[in-house]
Amino acid sequence: MRRYLKLFISLVSFTGVAGCGGGAGGSGGMASVISPSPTVEVKADVAQAIVNQPILISWSSTAASACTLSGDLTGAVGASGQQEARKASAGTLSVSVSCTGPGGTSTAKVDVPVAVATTYSISTKEAVAYPSGYSVVTADSRDIQTDPCKLNLPVVAYPQSWLGTRPLPAVVGAPLPASIGRAIMVKDIMLDENPAFVLKGQSPDAPNGCDQGAGALKGEMDKTVQRLKQLGMQYISIPQWHWATINADGSYGFTPADSTFGSLSDANLAYYVKAAHAAGIKVIMTNQIQGFIDGQGNMMATPPSNMATFQKWLTLYKKYMLAQSPQFQALGIDVWELGCGFCLWHDVGDGSQTAYNLFAQAYGDIAKNIKTTFKGQMMISGTPWLKDHPEVLSQIDIIQSGFYPKAPITQAQSDAITVASYKNLVDHGIQYWAQTGKTVIVVSYLQSRADALTNPGYLEESVCTGDIPPNGDLAAIDNNACIQRKTKPDFGLQAIVHEAQLEMIKETGVTNLIVLIYDYWETDTLMPQTAFPNIATSIRNKPAEAVVRQWFAAPK
Repeated sequence: MRRYLKLFISLVSFTGVAGCGGGAGGSGGMASVISPSPTVEVKADVAQAIVNQPILISWSSTAASACTLSGDLTGAVGASGQQEARKASAGTLSVSVSCTGPGGTSTAKVDVPVAVATTYSISTKEAVAYPSGYSVVTADSRDIQTDPCKLNLPVVAYPQSWLGTRPLPAVVGAPLPASIGRAIMVKDIMLDENPAFVLKGQSPDAPNGCDQGAGALKGEMDKTVQRLKQLGMQYISIPQWHWATINADGSYGFTPADSTFGSLSDANLAYYVKAAHAAGIKVIMTNQIQGFIDGQGNMMATPPSNMATFQKWLTLYKKYMLAQSPQFQALGIDVWELGCGFCLWHDVGDGSQTAYNLFAQAYGDIAKNIKTTFKGQMMISGTPWLKDHPEVLSQIDIIQSGFYPKAPITQAQSDAITVASYKNLVDHGIQYWAQTGKTVIVVSYLQSRADALTNPGYLEESVCTGDIPPNGDLAAIDNNACIQRKTKPDFGLQAIVHEAQLEMIKETGVTNLIVLIYDYWETDTLMPQTAFPNIATSIRNKPAEAVVRQWFAAPK
């Protein structure tokens, strides 16, 4: 017992329990308090940066009275704070923070990779000066986005190589006369809750898809209408796609928009038309029945092109037009396509005279029937048979035409393309169709890819599209390929062609025209693993947009 008591007294003395001890000189036996070691946290406001980009370095500490910076920032600083740092060359920006207090010294470090800029940045909110505004070197790494779910970016960046090797063309002769209408076609308007239209498993950068929330698309529509108004648009062309089906009796049917995956719903179409009209913009409605699907919604082979097939198709098409007519009248659609430029067999069948006559007869009958309910203007593409069938031509208010090469364009010609040389390589039907006395819609477009002149065809705007065979058979798409990756963007080529086409339009002297620009994307979707939206036909945020802006400006 005596041994345990002695041990207890020793422990009490060591720990300095209050109330024990005391004595001469006031020494109470209190042990010294051990101070905690400092902690330090340091971070940068970006994970990576561009040469000369300001990087905000922030630090904080506990149990420290002072800190010292070393590396790319140096000097004595307080226990917490922030300073800007930048690096004048590629490498790694490193900052260490050492903080000292009664309990010692602790150090933390942050490293930020710094690279030379390889992209240009451009505002999506404001008109950019042409041409200088399209080669502004990216100064902030946050401009570079690869997330296809990010919409409404204030700034986008694109690789400098995407501008191409040719100088951007001078804009000569702009604007168009006031009597010429200004129009644009809005591309694939997508889903209400998912305007980016990136589905689960579709994108390596968005494996779970994009869901912007119910009603997101309506907000995009409102913003797009305002953008187009600022561009000087007087018309907006809106698609609403459908699919064809084969009934049990062998006849053809079509899928209503509300049950067609990805199509603009009837309710959203009504919203869009209302928004456009509120902005003083008229609406052109195009038709689109783009292929056949089976009962499970899978694409299937197109039936053979023969007169029996065309007859069944035109029977379906009449049914479709009669169904749409009262709806489009109620919405106040200003211009509606009688034919179907985005349909199977377009307006010509197999190109034979027999097919021409069959389509003309059907369209004439459709026009008479729908005009009992639809009171807006009627439009049709400039088909080879139109002038030979006055019973159809007399029902039409507007004929759509465009540009076409006089002969296949070679890669050498494309590589050396200028506004002047392009004019020598193409022709158009503007004067030909204007002689009818009808208004002519002339389409101006080119995809912003390097092989657009030498390899004309379909290229989707965003995400990855499976490779479509040369015969256009949608049922034979190779979904293991990505046609966006088989070519490279070339914004300069697109700008040159738009400038040349707009100059040619004005040079005709024809004024009973509407100039229609293809296509303008509804949303700022980003192709995964790239940095810029809308790599194909859309002129949005590219030099071609500035070219169009000057041509569509009101004459002074």
